[in-house]
Amino acid sequence: MKLVLLSHEELTATLELGAAYWRRRGFECEPDSLPPDFILHLALAEPVSWWLRPRLIVLDEQQIVGTAAFKSIPDDQCQVEIGYVVTEKYRGQGIATRGVALLLEQGFSHPPLLSISAHVDPINLPSIRVLLKNGFRKTGEITTVEDELVHHYEVRKR
Repeated sequence: MKLVLLSHEELTATLELGAAYWRRRGFECEPDSLPPDFILHLALAEPVSWWLRPRLIVLDEQQIVGTAAFKSIPDDQCQVEIGYVVTEKYRGQGIATRGVALLLEQGFSHPPLLSISAHVDPINLPSIRVLLKNGFRKTGEITTVEDELVHHYEVRKR
């Protein structure tokens, strides 16, 4: 399994054509295995930022099964938030756990990052397990702008 960092051209084509673009390139994928439009727009608005470019989670070289991304550039506390999703067909197989591990490895290899956070719905137990398996610890709860309670998890650079 690997994470594939999308180029500017791939971001644009994914936004315009979705899964059809990747199928034409020989990949198997479902529409829900690609980054959501708001992530693609964010990455295209800041084309030079390595941090904001989403990564595809790819199995066996040609099977796109999800996406993982940093949701911002590191803040003044040297922290960044992540997000990830694996298409339903591939959930429960450890793919999200491995994908998050690869994303942590990429993030912590870029100084000055000191910690990575994630926000998760308290009833999303599979996602909480993914975070715990990757060394995250619950550090609090916050209310989102949509007025939803989420748990805040964080892992620090070792």
